[in-house]
Amino acid sequence: MNSALKLLALLACLGLATFYIYQIHGAPPVGIDDANIFFTYSHNLAAGKGIVYANNPEPVEGFTSLAWMLICALLFAAGFSETAVLIVSVLLLVGTHAYITGLIGRIASANGRSSLPYQLAYVFFIILSAPYMTWMTITLMDTCLWGLVVAIIAGSILSPPERASQWLLPSMVIVAAPVVRPESMLVVPFALSLLWRYGVRISDDTCLRATRSLFVAFLAIMAVLTGFRLWYFGYPLPNTYYAKVSPSLIYNISTGFDYLVEFLGSGILVGIGTIVLIVLVILNALRRLQQPALAASSTSLNYQHYALFCLLLFVLPVLTGGDHFAMSRFLQPVFPLLCLALVIFFIEIRPSQKPFVAFLYRHGAVVLILLALLDCVLFAWGNGASLSSWRWESPIDNEFRIAEKGIALGIRLNSLFAELPVKPGVAVIPAGGIARSYSGPIIDLLGLNDLRFSHYQGKREGMRGHASFEKEPFFSICPDILIGVPPGADKGTWFTNDTLKGLLLEPAFAAQYRYGSLARVDFSDLQLTSFFSLSFLAAVADYPQLKFTETMRFDGTSYVKLAH
Repeated sequence: MNSALKLLALLACLGLATFYIYQIHGAPPVGIDDANIFFTYSHNLAAGKGIVYANNPEPVEGFTSLAWMLICALLFAAGFSETAVLIVSVLLLVGTHAYITGLIGRIASANGRSSLPYQLAYVFFIILSAPYMTWMTITLMDTCLWGLVVAIIAGSILSPPERASQWLLPSMVIVAAPVVRPESMLVVPFALSLLWRYGVRISDDTCLRATRSLFVAFLAIMAVLTGFRLWYFGYPLPNTYYAKVSPSLIYNISTGFDYLVEFLGSGILVGIGTIVLIVLVILNALRRLQQPALAASSTSLNYQHYALFCLLLFVLPVLTGGDHFAMSRFLQPVFPLLCLALVIFFIEIRPSQKPFVAFLYRHGAVVLILLALLDCVLFAWGNGASLSSWRWESPIDNEFRIAEKGIALGIRLNSLFAELPVKPGVAVIPAGGIARSYSGPIIDLLGLNDLRFSHYQGKREGMRGHASFEKEPFFSICPDILIGVPPGADKGTWFTNDTLKGLLLEPAFAAQYRYGSLARVDFSDLQLTSFFSLSFLAAVADYPQLKFTETMRFDGTSYVKLAH
């Protein structure tokens, strides 16, 4: 099969898998709530308002990928919708796996094996991984872009370019990496050090010159990017770092280790792929002790470097404390690299007189495909991480609904307060969807888009990745409205209070806020039930079209319903 047909087949497979994932999640039109944080910045930039969140005036970098925000801004400026973002995501995904399947083809050919069966097995791994396919496509997040960057850097380590012309693609990716994700500040120097080590070991002057030049270029890009951040935002790192990462390294490692364990237990392929990486490192170390000449071979060295690079990608989320989303978003870009390691392991099997090894040599690709099916159908049946279990519900289905409800809430607030000369400040926990539609100021209580919380000197311990809320800045701001519900008998009602570290049960909060329904008397269906500050209720009392009805009150220990 020629390259063009393979590319079309890959596009068809990934497109169909994306369509299936899209339908399972109810055809979400706008991605998850965090994607809409990207989109509010992108829309504002496209409209000439600068890099600002919602209708708030201050510049803030409440997103993790400047490159993804700029790509979305270009799409929106050209008049395209979120559908175009999905198409770009799928195209980036196709590019990622076209690159990796090409790499598999070269490795298979070098080992005298037919490439197509192993390429098919690899594609099976990818399209049958529901967590990977979801995070790379319909969430509309930057994960797909970072996945492409990671794949090309990893491929360059596994099979270093031999000629100067072959350095073009990895050079472009390495130079662009700092704008794609902040993790590149560690990923790129580590990758370049591995390539430098390779060049020294085999005396490759082309590799040494390229790594030197790329390191200088990387430092220059980082200097420019940091200078821009200091000039425009006032801080050297994205605001997401200050909002999400605790100053306690021990706390970060503790929560990050749990995050890593969740990923390692999410499927057979993840577990076996990780074992293969560890085995590669150990075997290379043993060979170096026993057979120095063999250990110094370029292939052995490349496999060791590839394994070390993948293990670094495991370590990074541990150092930053992981993420609150289900299905290991930060670690999904590593999944194809684990699959690639597993495929290479089978390609490297040599003919043997032992029946089992001989069977694997002849039918390795079939075994890999069956392993992918087994992983999808059996192992993950009970943990919500496979297509087979998603006949009931996806683990992140609610993230799409949060975005849609947030957009609807913003529209409702605009209608509810249409006559007010100044829209009230609304404090929220999910901050993406509402930012797309509400025309008033928004207070992001988790600090991603609000410097008052992200740079407050708190511990940032609590809800994983969303623990920057503190009560002191909240009371200093005193928002007009707090979107949430009082804690009650239902466990789900405790989300607001727990996320806000017990705020709703504070006597000081109960003294300043009332919970109830604010409705328009001329439109009975147009109302908002939430927490309202007494000062705001006093201000809207002058508007006869608005009527507030208190429905619950804090009695010192809990919220009780009021009789009307």
